[in-house]
Amino acid sequence: MNSWMKIAGAALFSAGMIAAPVATTFAASSPAGVQAVTPAVTLRANLDQLLSEHALLLAMRMDALYAGNTALTEALDQAMMQNTAALTAAVSKLYGTQTGNAFEQLWNQHRYFFSYVEAMRGENQAQNRLTFYKNQFSQFLAGANPHLSESTLSTVLQDHINQITQAFNDYAGGNDAAATAELVQADNLMFTAGDYLAGGIAAQFPQKFGTTGPDTAAVNLQAGLDQLLGEHAILLELAMQALYAGNTSLYQAYMTQMDANTALLTQAVSGIYGPSAGQAFQSLWNHHQEFFNYVDAVKSGNSAAAAQAQTLLTQYKNQFSQFLAQANPHLSESTLSTVLQDHVNQITQAFQDYVDGNASAAAAELMQDYQLMFTAGGYLANGIVAQFPSKFDNTQIGTPAGNLRITLDQLLGEHAVLLELAMRALYAGNTAAYDGYMAQMDQNTQALTAAVSSIYGSAAGQQFEALWNQHQYFFTYARDALAAEADQATLTRYKNQFADVLAQLNPHFSAATLSAVLQDHINQEIQAFNDFADGNVSGAAQETTAAYQLMFTAGDYLATGFAEQFPTTFGNSSPNTPTGNLVASLDALLGLHAVALEGAMLSTYAHNPVGTAVFMNLMDQNTAQLTQAISGIYGAAAGQAFASLWNQHKYFLTYAADIQAGDTQAANEAQTSLTAYKNQFSAFLAKANPYLNEGTLSTVLQDHINQITSAFTDAVQGNDAAAVTTMEQAYGTMFTAGQYLAQGIVSQFPAKFAAANSSVTPPATNTPSMVKGATSPVTGLPILPLMGMGAGLLLTGGWLARRPRVR
Repeated sequence: MNSWMKIAGAALFSAGMIAAPVATTFAASSPAGVQAVTPAVTLRANLDQLLSEHALLLAMRMDALYAGNTALTEALDQAMMQNTAALTAAVSKLYGTQTGNAFEQLWNQHRYFFSYVEAMRGENQAQNRLTFYKNQFSQFLAGANPHLSESTLSTVLQDHINQITQAFNDYAGGNDAAATAELVQADNLMFTAGDYLAGGIAAQFPQKFGTTGPDTAAVNLQAGLDQLLGEHAILLELAMQALYAGNTSLYQAYMTQMDANTALLTQAVSGIYGPSAGQAFQSLWNHHQEFFNYVDAVKSGNSAAAAQAQTLLTQYKNQFSQFLAQANPHLSESTLSTVLQDHVNQITQAFQDYVDGNASAAAAELMQDYQLMFTAGGYLANGIVAQFPSKFDNTQIGTPAGNLRITLDQLLGEHAVLLELAMRALYAGNTAAYDGYMAQMDQNTQALTAAVSSIYGSAAGQQFEALWNQHQYFFTYARDALAAEADQATLTRYKNQFADVLAQLNPHFSAATLSAVLQDHINQEIQAFNDFADGNVSGAAQETTAAYQLMFTAGDYLATGFAEQFPTTFGNSSPNTPTGNLVASLDALLGLHAVALEGAMLSTYAHNPVGTAVFMNLMDQNTAQLTQAISGIYGAAAGQAFASLWNQHKYFLTYAADIQAGDTQAANEAQTSLTAYKNQFSAFLAKANPYLNEGTLSTVLQDHINQITSAFTDAVQGNDAAAVTTMEQAYGTMFTAGQYLAQGIVSQFPAKFAAANSSVTPPATNTPSMVKGATSPVTGLPILPLMGMGAGLLLTGGWLARRPRVR
């Protein structure tokens, strides 16, 4: 066990010696006459130290694991094991070995944080593979066709990846409205892609596709109708399924998109036939409501109502066919009626298959109806162009290039829809639906491969198929997302178990309060990691701040419960006193100072401006808080003098820059300046407080300098294990220093800290009030509106330059 742990862990709950000083240096000069730091306050301080170290180590190890830094991960593993051993020993001392073992078993379920990281790392790897595929596929197409731009193709493919994954993420996150909107956008993008590809292919092979391009006015009309009608079919069927399943949120999301789709169709009709015709069209089109009446009837088992809905759909079909045929003499009422009846049959059959659990048939029927909409779009476009040739530049549908475009539109549109629906089914654990959609995807891939082969030959077709099948990484992405969610669910179960165990052990603990605090811990650590993985430095800082501060709140709550359960062991004292709060505040601020200082040095060494800015901002806030605390006790002039001296920590950064530059002489000069600062600062503190010993202060400050610079040297030399150990020592020194300073201050101003032991109100469980707004009862200052940004940053100097994860 390293020396830091001997201070923070082994001394914890030692028999009859809880109040014993935790460092020999400080013990020799401990102020006499006032028992400032009671056994309960020491208990709180030790719990604060162990728990806050746990929060930092956990965040550090998650980040190191994600970054693939094996050496650092292993070093942090060792540190976490020692931290766990110290916590287990503390529990065993109070409750016995058997309870300690049970505690350790539960505590070790923190491993699911790392399972979560592995899953998210898998997501990132899947996205990397999709990006690689995108680049390969763009090169393949551009290499095959000089009329296609690799850059344009890459952009469109990246949009495709982003839309599909974002739609999936929104779905997985319960944001049905956004997920459905993204699904529609993903489908629409395929029509843009189809147009672009068809144009390039037609230009490359004019003998095959003629001189008329695929983007004439007539073909544009056909493609537009195909897109809207195909979208309508998908949304209609999915809305019916969501309604039947009782998924109100998803149903409403689909209906919102259906309304938008109807508005676009109405606008198209109005643009050709006038607003009156558009209104009449919309009035008839809204009879699609009978599909949902049919769903309600089937769900309630009302066969008569279901038959009535079918009858009304038949009437609608007849009315709509008549309306279209009367508006356009080139459209046959009989043909329209047949197509509409097919539409009604396919949609209702797909729904019935869904109800019956025949997912494969449901997926097949849905795709048949999607394809039917393209047939309908072509028929309608042909009639409209014949009726208004001048509106469409006397162009025609059915040209070779136009047909190519429509075929590509259809196949690519199918692909986008099937891909997203298959990912959702996989995530939902609906194996039958997933298999059904995958069967349709296989057919879609074969059709696309056949199209490529017919133009470029079988070898190119095979190459296309091999590349296209890398869409499998979308499903890897979905599986990893599912695994990550499962890990979070496991952590939630652990949280509940752990809260129950503690509450059963100690009647002064509330299971509900513990559960809420533990859930905050899980949420903060996970969100901090997600922000780290996304490259969101500000978000990571904010969340790690909350995670760090939460441990001090937890330490106070736990220490209070232990002290109340075992009053004799802790001298009938309370940890929740003005003195206890002063100790906690100083410990937190000084511990954070050590972390931020090391991080700033390593960021400076790495020429990492983002990291340097983060840590310097953190140090500035930390200095301001320490200065305000000094001013509150000793006056504004003393506060200013403190800040002036404290800011000589800048020589640590000078030292880092000099080491990076290889300037040994300048680095030695920086060390000399730090020694001078140490002497001045020790004299300043000892002069301000007769209970503080200048020699003791000087020794501890020299230890601080040595530990920070040694950890820095180890880190830049790649010795992660030594760096972690030394930073633990540096962090622990700050807690010992905080207690020494607090004891001196309380001895000097006993009246300010004379409050009797007080009962403790359980901590709030609302993060904003508990963490971001918590204030010290002594100074009135926020206890820690700062961040304990893990030494994972400290020990991996260049992490902020990592490529963000796309999510």
